[in-house]
Amino acid sequence: MSNALTKDQQHSWRTRRIAIAVLVLLVLIGAAVAATVFLTQPKDDGTRIDPAAADYSIPGYANPDGEDRSRIRIPTYSEWAMQAGTDIVEVPLINTEGNPCYMRFTVKLKDSDEVLYQSELVPPGQAIPSMRLNRALDAGTYPVVVTIGTYSLDDPSQPLNGAELGTRIVAS
Repeated sequence: MSNALTKDQQHSWRTRRIAIAVLVLLVLIGAAVAATVFLTQPKDDGTRIDPAAADYSIPGYANPDGEDRSRIRIPTYSEWAMQAGTDIVEVPLINTEGNPCYMRFTVKLKDSDEVLYQSELVPPGQAIPSMRLNRALDAGTYPVVVTIGTYSLDDPSQPLNGAELGTRIVAS
């Protein structure tokens, strides 16, 4: 009888060892998969082209001086209208064709500096057709500052000059 008990104990011990080995193997495989995914993610060093950027031109509005890389045409904005309770503003953020730089657009509330939107880099001759704000806006008028950062076409990590423009978002 004690011999049968010993076999049961041996079987139980062997089952536990197999279960522990399988569990350790699963943990190691999970760690390897997680490490692979993490290590193969592209690093965001601020030089990524915005995936929403699309070809965009305004006839007669190309930068004729873009060839000499000395002048940057900065867009200007009047009041932006949007539907209250939503987070979409249908206003193109344009980097004029012929500009010798990439542009990054940041939209902040003037009173609080809360960032409502920030693009990635927009190449010359392209625009972000509309922006999705970080939050929906209730009905009202929101004074905003649009900061336009410019970056070298040769080295997108190299900032050039920029501009800050004032406008307002009217949500109704």
